[in-house]
This record gives sequence, structure tokens and C-alpha cells, in this order.
Amino acid sequence: MSSTYTSTPETLLIVEKDAHTAYLLNYMLRREGYDVVSSSHCGTTLSMLQTMDPPKAVFLDINFIREHDCIMIETIRKTASWRHVPVLLLAEQHDMDYVQAALQAGASDFIMQPFNAAELIYHIKTHALSA
Repeated sequence: MSSTYTSTPETLLIVEKDAHTAYLLNYMLRREGYDVVSSSHCGTTLSMLQTMDPPKAVFLDINFIREHDCIMIETIRKTASWRHVPVLLLAEQHDMDYVQAALQAGASDFIMQPFNAAELIYHIKTHALSA
């Protein structure tokens, strides 16, 4: 059975392995008025790319780059309706090699953890306007 994910112009997709970080992102972004759809698995997210309308932005845990190379970013960039969706990496200082690879694969920018709501909103607005 396939799932259909709906989105609005204010929908954000969070792809995050760590449950605590995903919860924190959900909380901060919902409080700012965004609709949030979350995924914690690569396969689920790749399926969502086929069934979900493009979100305003994607927050992508850098751990998915470590484990699955840049397949998620490459798939987003090859999917016509998602091609211009900003992909914002969530990284830590020691992840810079992976961040560099992801940026070369088409990620829009990165946000260093720990992050705050103002920084998240700044990146959404900056990249969503230029998309």
C-alpha cells in the first residue's frame, strides 16, 4: 500500500535520523507556522519524492550523506517538480567533508548544529526566495 503525502506552500520536509533532533526541528518550525512532514529513513524519503508535492525546503541530516552517498540530493535534483527545492544540510563541525560532497551534488546550504529557530527561518526564507 502506498502512502500519499500532502503539502501546502508552507510545508517543510525534515529528513532526520535522530529522534530528538527531529522533534526539536518539528517543534521550532511548527511554532513558526510551517507545516512539517518528517522522515527518518532513506527509502521512505525517496518514495515521498514520488508522491508528495514539493515542499518549501528540505532539511537533510548529513548522516544520510555518510550512509547513502548523495543519492537523496541527486534524486531531488533529477525530479522535475523538486529540482529547485532548497536542500539544507544539518551538520556538525566534524562533518565538513560530507558537507562539501553534498554541496557539490546540489545541496543548497548547510546549517551547523546546534541551531536555533531564527537561523532555520533565515535559511528557509533566503533559499526559498532564490529557488
